[in-house]
Amino acid sequence: MATNKIHFLAFMLLSYVFPGQCDGEWFDEVGAAQVIMNDSIRAYVGPREYSHFTQNPLTGKVSWMRFPESDMKTWTKEILEGMEKFSAGKIGTAVVDEATVPEEFWLHNAQTPQNEHLYLHLVQDKTYDRFIRTVIDTSRRYEDIYAFGGETMTGAQLRGQGMERWTRGLLNELDDQFFVRLVKRYHEATDSMVDFAWISMAMEDAIKQCYSAELAEATLKFVTLSYKANGIIETLGRSKFDEEVWPVPNALVDQWIDWMFEDILDALKRMHVIS
Repeated sequence: MATNKIHFLAFMLLSYVFPGQCDGEWFDEVGAAQVIMNDSIRAYVGPREYSHFTQNPLTGKVSWMRFPESDMKTWTKEILEGMEKFSAGKIGTAVVDEATVPEEFWLHNAQTPQNEHLYLHLVQDKTYDRFIRTVIDTSRRYEDIYAFGGETMTGAQLRGQGMERWTRGLLNELDDQFFVRLVKRYHEATDSMVDFAWISMAMEDAIKQCYSAELAEATLKFVTLSYKANGIIETLGRSKFDEEVWPVPNALVDQWIDWMFEDILDALKRMHVIS
């Protein structure tokens, strides 16, 4: 459920969070662009369940797809539509999707450097999904009822409708908060400002470098940053970064970010990307 800007920046932080372990070409901007591919291809492969290996809680079965083995630059709509895939189905429809099962990925895909980046997307999403389910009560999601802070809301209130689903609602607020906490860490490590300009320079260049022109254009349409988040980032002041202006305490989000990095490190070791 995390947006591509979270996936990209969390990946870019690895060499600073784990210096001496996460270095080299595998951890560069192009690698970060590969990590967000699971989201980028959704318009071509259909429902999120395929590229995110989500589980049907009723049957225990997991959706999956076989990713092309060719270089991502060559991936077209026709190639992606034709890849083998399986739907485990869903109990119902809800704005909060089913849980991701990263391990299912390796049952259908060979371990290659490119696939390792795709797998890491699932690892990041699994942690982020747990974060969302911890701060929001989603137990009645198939009734379109959610609870947060002692109040109930519908899916439309939780995540806006139409194009507003990318800019309004509690889910987007939490996404922005998670991203800003990552930005603080990146700024402290690099003194760089991760704002609209950084996204254009770093993310756009990397995506265009390793995606087809058509897929890059489709992906960049959904790289967003709210004016609230950008305003906080542009101050570059630690006190501004740490103001409690978000849905949940900043310390709670920081803890979940630490857990995400722990999960990523464990995945990198299991894949033997690092020792």
